[in-house]
Amino acid sequence: MGLKINTPKGTKDIYGTACAKKNQVERDLMDIFLSYGYKRVETPTIESGQLLDKKHTSIPQNEVFRLFNNSGDVVALRADELNSVARYVSGIDNKEIVNRFSYIFNILRDKEKGLNEYTKAGAFVTGDDKPDIDAELIALAVKALKYSGLSNFKISIGFAGFSDNTDIRTLTGDEKILTKACELTKERKTVDAVKRLADIYRILGYYKVTDYVDFDFGIENKNNNYTGIIFIGHLEGRKQVLLKGGRFDNLIEKFGKADKSAGFSININRLLNVMEKERKSVNIKHEHVVIYTNNRRKDAIIIGEYFRYKDLNIELIKHDGCTSKKEYITKAYKKGALSVMFFDREKTVVADLVNSKITNIDLA
Repeated sequence: MGLKINTPKGTKDIYGTACAKKNQVERDLMDIFLSYGYKRVETPTIESGQLLDKKHTSIPQNEVFRLFNNSGDVVALRADELNSVARYVSGIDNKEIVNRFSYIFNILRDKEKGLNEYTKAGAFVTGDDKPDIDAELIALAVKALKYSGLSNFKISIGFAGFSDNTDIRTLTGDEKILTKACELTKERKTVDAVKRLADIYRILGYYKVTDYVDFDFGIENKNNNYTGIIFIGHLEGRKQVLLKGGRFDNLIEKFGKADKSAGFSININRLLNVMEKERKSVNIKHEHVVIYTNNRRKDAIIIGEYFRYKDLNIELIKHDGCTSKKEYITKAYKKGALSVMFFDREKTVVADLVNSKITNIDLA
């Protein structure tokens, strides 16, 4: 008997209902991105090692998985979703004035704690540095979290490059703090930043999402990645960040092409955990189980194909001759099935696992 092999530290298997929920959330997010014109891009899981060196990413170098390919080149597993998209964008011929991209990537990082493999979904824009794009991204972020069933969340907006004035850095609240900031300083870069934030807030009013927005001038611009607006999405009263984004106009320049850019990304694993804690349901297709004996094989296959044509998920199981109906029902219930249909001799029995009803039916 072989040794049991476990998954590496920081990774896990996902199966059944949990996997279906994750896939459905990913599909929902991508549908929202596409509805705003953000076309999907997929980049390789294995990138050039150069993409993830100190010059091109702020990811700690000891968190990057590196290896050699058969040609002896250093390659790295994708650890930075923004760099992967920026690398792609820098190499294409932008025929559109504004280029909108969306993605769903697995990120792999060798961290001390938490998951080393997790999924991020996001939106990325190039070619436009107007407040309209910043507002669109925030509105899109609001819609993404709302579509996930959350309602008690905020998108907190700040600005990179604000004055070091401590009083300004501590300002948080609704749009009234924009006026307060201008009262505290007449420094040009701060006044210009506040004016831009006011423009963005006014545009957000047209999207009717201002109830989900507040301001936090203390949001940290870690590693100086952001060059303008910066925003985070979180549950009200909680610090855990579900999404983060903003403007990073210097990003694509690292790859030899000057272009304005902005975007945000959502940590899907973290979002799913919050949805579970908040008891927010995910609309997934549950399966129906069909159990059949030798003499009812044909009937079971025909009915299975019929219901699949009707867009139902059907799992066929040949009766093993030992397991009782009660045991089959228990196992089906545990894996989230909605019903069990038994084809036994000439009798057909349906167990409705949602309403706890058992019915004898005549398929003739």
